[in-house]
Amino acid sequence: MQQIWFSQWLRFPPGQFWLPLLISGLAIALVGCNSLATALYPTAPTSPTKSTPIISTPIISVPTSSTIDTSAKLTTMKTSIPFQVLRVGSNPLSQSMTTQPQVLVFQNQQDWFKFWNRSSSLDLNLQKPTAPSVDFSRHQVIGLTSGSHSTGGFSIQIDRIEKVVMPQRKEWVIHYTEKVPGADCFVTQQTTTPTVFILTATSDAPIRMQGKTISESCNS
Repeated sequence: MQQIWFSQWLRFPPGQFWLPLLISGLAIALVGCNSLATALYPTAPTSPTKSTPIISTPIISVPTSSTIDTSAKLTTMKTSIPFQVLRVGSNPLSQSMTTQPQVLVFQNQQDWFKFWNRSSSLDLNLQKPTAPSVDFSRHQVIGLTSGSHSTGGFSIQIDRIEKVVMPQRKEWVIHYTEKVPGADCFVTQQTTTPTVFILTATSDAPIRMQGKTISESCNS
């Protein structure tokens, strides 16, 4: 058997025997190199191409310092204003007819006297009552009414005065209470206009009224 194989091998020229072996060896070497490269440098798995959306950033316009409104950062301040009740008795305001709450401010003697000259009441000497004395160099007079009513039994009182300072302006807020007669009260059948007068420090701040109403029972 060995003699037959050896005799057949001797028939082929040397080149025909070694050439197939050389080609096979080169192919095996290339496959080994590719396997080694894949092991050392693995390639990430490919996925279907997906387009990334382009996000455009909006341009924000920043105003200059001259147009920025900083008033929202400021705090509204409230302080209490002292006052003194001025007893004036019957007066032109209480003798008038007004359907709405009303506030009057007097800051000089001339306007104060002019107001009192409108009075329709007379004293025992059949003279109009004189205006109460006020030092207008230090004070102002504020008269306030909650409005006229068809019967008696109504009164008004001032609870407090607030000075409100806001970013753009300031004002005084007069908090008052109107007392109305209850259903069990006997009242005069005469039109009345409850009023109150007070003295405060002089101010040019506008005045706003803020009132509430309470009913008073006469069965006590």
